[in-house]
Amino acid sequence: MKPWTEKHFPKSCKEVKGNDKALAKLKEIIKNKKIALIYGTTGTGKTCSVYALANDLDCEILEFNAS
Repeated sequence: MKPWTEKHFPKSCKEVKGNDKALAKLKEIIKNKKIALIYGTTGTGKTCSVYALANDLDCEILEFNAS
């Protein structure tokens, strides 16, 4: 059985709730083939937003995690 957080992980940007302006800006960065470094405190939606965006744009993610 999957954990609740994995079961309800957003599959597209339409399912991500919160900072629409930041997600739109990130989408433009990715479309222009630039690299983005995402950082911030735990639990702010960085990972789910990026994975949802990658699904929408059919992009590959290269993830580095300090932990």
